[in-house]
Amino acid sequence: MSAAKNILDSSTIQGARSGEDARLKYSVYGYFTEYLVTRFGLERLQHYVRDYQREPERYRKIFFSTFGTRFEEAVQAFASSS
Repeated sequence: MSAAKNILDSSTIQGARSGEDARLKYSVYGYFTEYLVTRFGLERLQHYVRDYQREPERYRKIFFSTFGTRFEEAVQAFASSS
């Protein structure tokens, strides 16, 4: 598993754990966001963020309805593109 995919994995998406490098996480999240904008457009990302803020526990369902792909598939495509 690549470092990027591991950082974006669902078990770590909720926040930094002790011993994890927060700067690395911040950078990977930034690159993943850039990937989403490049692949799907800024408007879709903004739509996702608005809906996510309303119901963060539903982020996977919101991700799929917004981008038309599962979160895990987007993470895999991002990791493969790096």
